[in-house]
Order: sequence, then structure tokens, then C-alpha cells
Amino acid sequence: MERNKIVFLYNEKAILYDGKDIKSANFKDTKKFFTGALIPLKYVDTLTFKLPKKLSNDELSIQVEIKMYEEAGLDANKEYVIDFLKYDMGDEYIIEAFALNKDDFETEFNRYNKKIEAIDLVFPRFLSYQALYNKGLNLDKNDLFIYLDEDEAFAVIYKRGEYIGYRLIDSISSISKRVGIETAKLKEYLSLKGLQRKNYSLDETHIIDALQEIFLKNIEKIVYSINHKRTIFALEGIDRIFVDFGGKSIEGLKEFFVSFGYENLEIESVKCCDKEGEETKIYLFCEYIYQAADETKNLQKINLSFWERKRPIYEYMIFKYTAVLALFTLLGLSIYGYFYYNNLMLEESIVKKEKRLKSLKSESAKYLKELKRLKDKNQKIKKEIENIEHKMFVYETTLKMIPFIERQKVAREEFMNDVVYALAKYRLNTQYIKQKNPKEMEIMLISEYYQRDRIAKFIKELLNRGYSEVKTAQISYTDGVYTSSVKVKR
Repeated sequence: MERNKIVFLYNEKAILYDGKDIKSANFKDTKKFFTGALIPLKYVDTLTFKLPKKLSNDELSIQVEIKMYEEAGLDANKEYVIDFLKYDMGDEYIIEAFALNKDDFETEFNRYNKKIEAIDLVFPRFLSYQALYNKGLNLDKNDLFIYLDEDEAFAVIYKRGEYIGYRLIDSISSISKRVGIETAKLKEYLSLKGLQRKNYSLDETHIIDALQEIFLKNIEKIVYSINHKRTIFALEGIDRIFVDFGGKSIEGLKEFFVSFGYENLEIESVKCCDKEGEETKIYLFCEYIYQAADETKNLQKINLSFWERKRPIYEYMIFKYTAVLALFTLLGLSIYGYFYYNNLMLEESIVKKEKRLKSLKSESAKYLKELKRLKDKNQKIKKEIENIEHKMFVYETTLKMIPFIERQKVAREEFMNDVVYALAKYRLNTQYIKQKNPKEMEIMLISEYYQRDRIAKFIKELLNRGYSEVKTAQISYTDGVYTSSVKVKR
């Protein structure tokens, strides 16, 4: 996959971006280039919590999934993709976790089904403002971005170039219904007249009254979120406000913040890549995906994609095991063929020498001694061949008995029924199942990246069945495959 260009899926179209220019693309280009898409916040479940810093990355992922199911109210009967951002706060991490239901994902992206190869990055739009900092926006200030569109609106806080939180507010559609005017007309009012009462006629007094009331409540929510982030992230306030409203600002917005003690704020519209209007938005998304595709960039990323790109076959463990097995099989056959050929040659040599011995026996007794030496040598070689054949027989028998030994273990353990049920229920694969004693068992689970939530469900299922302790003792990640050691105690 090439990363010098990216494909952005937007409004059922494919857009190609090379870091400078935007072009129309073909959906087939997703086979070659890193591909990204937006996910509306209405589909995303979010939860903020703390976890110990001593946890490894894999243990952290497992605990995040457990928290999301237990505290964020995820449905255990549905499939989710879960990702998170972590913030180092000394002895612990502050975690902001995000979950997307597979049904909602398909609702949003099934229109691309069978047209594209994969979606490498599915992200909420508020993370895209990071691209502005990598394009030269001053990192020394605390910024508030206010996004306002027909179906989605939010305020997002950045502390010195790092995302630390967002808050949903009323969208244009929602405001339109409350004010009683069409969305197109509402956009026109906000673009041309803003929130300044002096810009509205007497006949429009009810409109500006309603707008000011709605915006005041939304700004109050935003200020509450800012104050909440002060205590968590030591936020020192807001220095600048950027309005993302079709490339335009909203006149009179500053006065709403003044009433909450925020004076002398810089308020301007969001601009990216020297573009104006709606074009700014597209360039901002493309620039963020372009930077995210560069693995050397230090970028906050959330990936909620169910259609990640398939890895090459040589990266899968089963391919590696098959190749190793084939190599050893070929080596074994070569060794067997070598000794078999030598055995045939030796046997032919013995036959010839025995015939010659019979013809020369009467001539000289000295050949009897040579004959004895050759027979002794022959016996030694036969013994070596027998030893080798015996070893090969033992190896073959051992390989054949491995599956039967595993089946006997399953049949022998009394409380394995619960474990097998849980494995089947959540469609988990195992590398092995070991019972250390009648009350303790170890299961090595194998899962791919997008199946990590099943491990959390598996652990919760066994706890619900009354086992005193179920925990992950060891978690590792190799070539895209997660192996998780789970210990179960009665």
C-alpha cells in the first residue's frame, strides 16, 4: 500500500490527495492508497475514566473494553470496534474511549460495499483540527473549535495542539426547528447578520431572540466543559476561538463568551491550505488523513473501522507454520531417501562380496578374515539404520498422537464445559487449554485486532458463571495476532 497519496471517502465519492492538490478518484484507488472516512458522532459511544499506568498496552486495551461494556452500556450481543486515547497523568492514565457498533458502521458505509478495498482510518471529525497545527498554527495557545453544520455540531478543546475533549451542541437542523425557519434561511441569517441584534429588523426580533437564547445555552455548556477540563488537564483557559461554519465566522459570538468572563478572545474562521469557504473543510480532512498515513507523525488517532486492509498472506502465522512444517517434511524425506539409497547400495555390495567370497574361499584362508570384517561392518550399518528408522517411527507416532492427546484432555476435564461454551459463544480460537490442577486452568486465546472485544466478553461470561477468578496473566501481539493467556479458578 502506497502512502504518498491518500483517498478520502466523502458524500459517496472518492477524493485523491497528494499533500498539495485534490483530485477526483476512482474507488479502485483504495487498493493502492491509504483510505480514510468520517464517522458522525451520533453513532459513537464515548467514556472517560482512569486506569493504572502499570498496565501494558495489551492489558490496557482489555481493561478499556471491559470498562466500555460495564460502564458505557455496550450491548454484549452486538459487535463493536473500540479505540481510545490515553493521557499520562503521573501514576495513572486518563482514558477517553470510543466505541462504534457494527450495525451503525454498516448503516454509514454499506454504500461503499463491494466498491472499495478497505477503509484504513475511520475517525470523528474533531480530530482533524490537528492538521492545522502541523500546517503552522501556533502550538503555544489553548484553542476552542466550534463546528456548526446541518446534522452535527460540537465544540472541541485543544491544549497546545493536543485534543482533550469535545461537547455536542445544537446543530443547524435542531436550531432551525426551534426557531421555525428553514435551514438554508438560518444559515443565511447567521452568515450575514450573525447574532447582533442591530442587524435584525423589527419583524425579525423573534428570530434574534430565539437565536440568542439557544446560543447562550450552548455557550454555557461549552464553558462548563472548559471548566471541567481545567481540573483534569490543568487547562489555563481559552486563548483563541475558531468557528468552523462553511469557512465563515459568526458576528456577535464573542459577546456570549464575555458574559462568562472570557474577554479579549481571538475569534476567527477555520482556514486550511490557503483555501476559502467549503473547500477548507475538504482540505482539512484530507490533510489529516494524509498526516495519519505517515507513521512517523506524532498524531492523535482514533480508528473505528471494521473494514481494515487485509494483510499479505505471508504475515499470517498459519502460513508460517505451514512453511516450517513443509520444510521439515521435505528435510525428513530427503534424509530417509539418503539412507534408503545408501542401504540399497550397501546391500548390493554385500551380495557381490559374498559371491566373490564363495569363489575365492578355496584359494586362501586369508580372505576369511576380510569377510568377517565386512560382515561386522555390515551389522554395524544395519544397526544404525534400525536406530534411525526407530527414531523416525517415534517422531511420526508422536505427531499423530498430538490431536488425540488434546481430545483426551478435553474429555477428561469436568469443568471444561463452561470454558468450551464461552469459547463457542464468542467464537474465540485457542492455541491450547491446560489444567494445572482440578481447580485451575489456563487457556491461551488467539484473536485478531477487531475481535479483542470478544476476549472481554469471554472473561465476563465465566465470571457470571460463578468462577472465583478469571484474569489475563499474559497478553502479547505478534504479526497482527493477539494471544491472551487467561487463568480460571473455581
